[in-house]
Amino acid sequence: ELKYATKKPDLFTFRERIVSSDSPTAGREDVFPNVTDGFIFIVKAKSMKVVVESNRLAADMMLPDNVPNPTQYSMDNMTKLFRQLNTELKLPSIDRIGVRSFWYKEVNTNNNDLVKGFKDRFYSTANDLIVSAVDVAVSLTLKDGDDKINFNLGPMDNSQLSEFINTNSKATGIDSPIIVPQNSVFLDYDHYLLKSVNYSDNFLKSYLDKAIKNATQCANKIEDIFGIQI
Repeated sequence: ELKYATKKPDLFTFRERIVSSDSPTAGREDVFPNVTDGFIFIVKAKSMKVVVESNRLAADMMLPDNVPNPTQYSMDNMTKLFRQLNTELKLPSIDRIGVRSFWYKEVNTNNNDLVKGFKDRFYSTANDLIVSAVDVAVSLTLKDGDDKINFNLGPMDNSQLSEFINTNSKATGIDSPIIVPQNSVFLDYDHYLLKSVNYSDNFLKSYLDKAIKNATQCANKIEDIFGIQI
């Protein structure tokens, strides 16, 4: 996601261009105005939803299961998309850039025992409020230089995860339901910078590289970092 204070007055001229056959976003499924100050289009071939507003660009993408290098795949596709958008829109300096990713890992523990494990690890079980809670999560705000990271980790059962994953997958143009595990540990990792920066394709590529690699490393080390046997 990119946010910028300077309004872009040519959005709807751009909207007309992207529906043309020679659009740089060829393969999109649809273009429709359902945001307050802009529009959304879907690139179904990439399972990608793109939001274009006067002061914001955002893209959501579902990663296919058969990608050998998901980190590189997501970076390549996002870099290409925003390069194409920048060619059309001539993006101004940005006030915020954020890369948010969601991760889940199947566990061989039922959800009640997993919730109890989180309580025992992270909370005081002498606290009546904690004892009575039917679900828990670990929410942290981390710092990486000028960047901040909203980190949320917790148990997720099949119904919760299925609703979340399939709602998002439908929004990116995936028609078939995605089957998810019975019980999982779920990570929401939002890496962002609140600072005025002159936009460039190189800056975006560098930031994506850092944010996605940090998230990948964190997701792969949950057991080591938090001592949760999963």
